[in-house]
Amino acid sequence: MSDCDCGFEVGDRVSFAGGEGEIVKTTHRPSGKCLLHLRDQSGDSQKRPAAVVEQIEEGDTLLENGDFDDPDRFNLRTRAAELDLAHRQDRFVALENNRIDIAPHQVKAAHEILTSYDHRYLIGDEVGLGKTIEAAIVIEELAARGQADRVLIVAPAPLTTQWQEELREKFDRNYVIYDRDYVEAKRDAFPAENVWSHEDRIITSIDFAKQEDMLAALENVQEEWDIALFDESHHLTARREGKRGRNETDRYKVGKAVSETSDGLLFLTGTPHKGKRDQFYFMISLLDPYRFPHEDAVNREGLEDLMIRRLKSEMYEADGSKMFPEKNIKTLPVNLKKRERELYEDITEYITEHYNLATREDNDAAGFAMVLYQKRLVSSIHAIRKSLRNRMDAIEAGGADPDDLSQVTKSLLSEYRENPELLTDAQRKKVEEELGAAAASTDPEKVREELEIVRDLYNQAKAIDVDSKADELRKYVDGILDRDPDEKILIFTEYTDTLEYLRDRVFKDRDVAEIYGDLSQSQRQEEFEKFEYSSNVMIATDAAREGLNLQFAHIMVNYDLPWNPTRIDQRIGRLHRYGQEETVEIRNLFIENTRESDILQRLFEKIDEIEETLGMSSDVLGLVLEDVDLEQQIMAALAEGENPDDIAEDLESQVEEQEEAVRRVDEELLIRDKFDMREENEEILNIVDESGEDTVSDEDVEF
Repeated sequence: MSDCDCGFEVGDRVSFAGGEGEIVKTTHRPSGKCLLHLRDQSGDSQKRPAAVVEQIEEGDTLLENGDFDDPDRFNLRTRAAELDLAHRQDRFVALENNRIDIAPHQVKAAHEILTSYDHRYLIGDEVGLGKTIEAAIVIEELAARGQADRVLIVAPAPLTTQWQEELREKFDRNYVIYDRDYVEAKRDAFPAENVWSHEDRIITSIDFAKQEDMLAALENVQEEWDIALFDESHHLTARREGKRGRNETDRYKVGKAVSETSDGLLFLTGTPHKGKRDQFYFMISLLDPYRFPHEDAVNREGLEDLMIRRLKSEMYEADGSKMFPEKNIKTLPVNLKKRERELYEDITEYITEHYNLATREDNDAAGFAMVLYQKRLVSSIHAIRKSLRNRMDAIEAGGADPDDLSQVTKSLLSEYRENPELLTDAQRKKVEEELGAAAASTDPEKVREELEIVRDLYNQAKAIDVDSKADELRKYVDGILDRDPDEKILIFTEYTDTLEYLRDRVFKDRDVAEIYGDLSQSQRQEEFEKFEYSSNVMIATDAAREGLNLQFAHIMVNYDLPWNPTRIDQRIGRLHRYGQEETVEIRNLFIENTRESDILQRLFEKIDEIEETLGMSSDVLGLVLEDVDLEQQIMAALAEGENPDDIAEDLESQVEEQEEAVRRVDEELLIRDKFDMREENEEILNIVDESGEDTVSDEDVEF
């Protein structure tokens, strides 16, 4: 029985322009038309409207009627079938039609996915191995075979434009970014139609897709996605609730909706497992809901054809050498001058007092503001001076009641603290501006007292004419460039204010490249090329920690360190990636004898120790810090006067306790694909060589 009134049934043999096939499914469209899902002669899946398909009469009927076709036509059809089979499933059709040099391990990953049954995979490669390229190659290859007409890419908001630009520049593919403005314009023009059906190649952010109206539309898409992709898929979180129930986040619901309406499905993440069996199981179930009956049944063997995961430590070249060079991480200690030390202590005292005040009055907004100021204090004198000026202006203007925060900022507060990498730079800037104006108290006397304190601190900061941290950076950079004038150095800072200070004051005699959140993709590309071809120094905020391939440089300085070690690993991944030939030198600037620096330094040393032991980095950070509220621990050392050594020891103990859990997860659950060109070389070269061959000559297609 057919699923729609089109006269065709499952199992019917049909012909269409370019070939023949068998109907495996029929779908009724809202327009009343029928869409046929076909399997053609080579086994590929295709979709055709019923209106352009003709049913083939069976051979016994034709023989009975004496209905024989022209012999020449038979020969042509035979030759066409031979040419079609020349494009076998295990070769790349589109490999020669893009602007990238695909690496051997990327060829292998893409080939494994393309030769799988349903193209549903988790790519869990470590940062720097090129997960984005592997996934893009799969999508482009399916498109070249006519199997990817409708594509959906879901990514964190800061990465949507990057995906769009890369696919345009490297594959000549134009994708539309779905955001509120675009969607509302489409809805105004086509109010009765599902907005997700208007475009066939879409990029959107996970947090836009999870909004109630967008999620409802996704769940009711009639035209399925040929392939969908989720970048940073570990954010698709569901937790076990009771014996059989589960608590699904809104992001997980997006994954669920897309999973049920897509043929192929790719998940990309450098931290596939966060130590929670139930969360990993629920994420994997979106790829294959029938693979494992419950979380305790998940095992390596069952993941073999569902997951790809390679670690840099287990990648080898054809000559037996390691594919990735070593990392050399060292501390550049900074000793503050007397006036700098006094400023640090005085501002910390102010922050501590008002953080505690905000806590007592249950004022999260002002509490977040104090955390922000502490981070900016150790970033640069320029950054904290600017914050004090803004704080002073806000208080003089009456201060902002925490309840007066915009709804947008209120909705972003939790994300700002827990997953700031999911916010765009514009969102983060808006949150920080509003937080900076949030009053710590509604008591007029306390507000007046705070204004006096902030004014004094601002004047104190303004009067300081030394910057020991900047001096240490300049000394290090000059030392490198004196030895080798062609060397290149990447400097990371968390704040644009600090970037501007380093650019305009510390390196005013150098033409430095710069990347920060407000730059367009074209401007980012210009700065990238400037760093590669002319400038010795690039200064970047965390807007550059994803998507930039800077393996032509091998020296990086963390001018300030985010209170989230995972972001440091992402920074390192800009240099420590495929194609890097030098030891990657990383220098962390730490201010001596400050509470946050003492804690962070001890924690990073412990994590480095575990990474060295286990031979993995991204996974370690995601696992050992899953239940650690590092921000709260640091603020406790400040606000409650706790000894930073005691805090550091507690953190080390927590990390050590997690080490065994990390080891167990790695050994029992996760795929660990070793890549050795000595063993893979012949197979990969054959794939590449055959893909480059022109298997169809002009003579073959002459009519």
